[in-house]
Amino acid sequence: MNRSELFMMAIQNLWARKSRTAFNIFGIVVSCSMLLLVFAGTRGARDGLMNLFGQSDFSKQFAIVPGRAQTGPNSNPPKAASNELGDGISPDRKERIGEKLEKAWATKNLPSVQVSLEMLDELRGLKQIASILPRQDLRGQLTIGDQEIAARATCFSTETSGLDARIVAGSAPESTSSSGKIWIDEYRAWRLGYKTDQQLEELIGTKVKLRFSVAAATQSPKMKRLAGFFGVSGFSETEQLADTFRNLFAEVEQTNLSEIEKETIRQVATRMGLDSPKPTTEQADDANQFIYREFEIAGVVKPKDTTATALFRMARANGGSDLLIDWRDYHAIDLATHPERIYYYSLASVENSADLRAAVDLVESKGLETRSALEILEKAESELGKVRLIVAAIALVILLIASVGIMNTMIIAVMERTPEFGIMKAIGASDSDISRLMLIEAALTGILGALVSLAVARLIDSVITGFARQYIETRIRDDFDFAVFVYSFGDALVVTAIAITICMLASLLPSRRAAKLDPVVAMK
Repeated sequence: MNRSELFMMAIQNLWARKSRTAFNIFGIVVSCSMLLLVFAGTRGARDGLMNLFGQSDFSKQFAIVPGRAQTGPNSNPPKAASNELGDGISPDRKERIGEKLEKAWATKNLPSVQVSLEMLDELRGLKQIASILPRQDLRGQLTIGDQEIAARATCFSTETSGLDARIVAGSAPESTSSSGKIWIDEYRAWRLGYKTDQQLEELIGTKVKLRFSVAAATQSPKMKRLAGFFGVSGFSETEQLADTFRNLFAEVEQTNLSEIEKETIRQVATRMGLDSPKPTTEQADDANQFIYREFEIAGVVKPKDTTATALFRMARANGGSDLLIDWRDYHAIDLATHPERIYYYSLASVENSADLRAAVDLVESKGLETRSALEILEKAESELGKVRLIVAAIALVILLIASVGIMNTMIIAVMERTPEFGIMKAIGASDSDISRLMLIEAALTGILGALVSLAVARLIDSVITGFARQYIETRIRDDFDFAVFVYSFGDALVVTAIAITICMLASLLPSRRAAKLDPVVAMK
């Protein structure tokens, strides 16, 4: 018998036994629909995350913080440190504890790499990096008309500022003309008396004067918080407290504390920025205690948005200060007032989010530490991968259970069709023809099950998508225009191949039994 004849006979047999065929298809549909929804759902979650991520400035930004020097003759932890792990520890625990030991060794033995203006200028010259902005406010006094108020100024870069969408009055900054101009927060303008829209327009072009104090040293934000905990305020009082702790930390090796206690103190010193000698600079005399700069108000800006893209901006967007000034003006002022300042947090940007990994690796190669969206994405992809594996495994178990049912029904079908097979063999059908007929029926069952699975998956998809979209838009308070389930032609092929394979494997034993029937015995 040729293949076309066997194929037509298989279709007729499946149609003649509709209830048995439907029963076999049901088990395939349940498992294959679940597989399709898992593949499409995890892909949709990843694509939605990437789209949200790609719409935000955060996709092109990463933070830079001081780190530890990773080069030199003594930059690698000694191999003997691994002996501290001991025996009877699982590999995962060994890896985690080993990482902690290496970090503790680096904190104790490697010199700290501080972030200065000079280092920021060096990093700014890297081709992968579009801009670097120190996240340290300049505190000064703003004089506008006859009003004098305290103000905080933050720097921005025209390439990565994202201020265009935040302009309330005036114009957005331009790379060729933003120097010498400032953008003022709308709330600060309101407090200054510029309340109506017309008054805001009148504010544009106004000349203002900023006064900044020349400081002898800098204080980290953590040191300021610690001073506040002790009820200490003011620059000199905070610096005196810092000197006290710096001296205590420097003498820790001469104490009778245990090694664990000493290590804890060293880590505290590092986090507070008090593990290195106090930077020195010449104290400004009274005549040069302040510097003055004149700026023109070029625009009024509103706070950063709270849409879906803000999920990734967090506190790293420049939206919390009274004034925004170009980074070049910031650089000149900070160099004049804080020539030895150490930056504990700076924000770097790349032109394309695809360059983020390369830029992060370059910065970390210089001994600095980074914080970026890569951490979020890698963690999210890892968790999505775990969910996909778990649910796919459940679906495969269901499919295997369905294959047992298919095998049982095939065996019953062989018993029911014994006379039929006997007649076929009597008129010339070979053992291989009988086997191929059973396998073709199994393959058709798998194909039908996969096709029905596609339809069922899309039906379930439409129901879930409606509820999911409504829930997501409620949570992010913005339109969610991305697909919850994203299908691919490859997924359909994989699911179909799995269904056909399972059905054919389940039919191997019944097909062999049918092929070995004695036609004389079968026709009795």
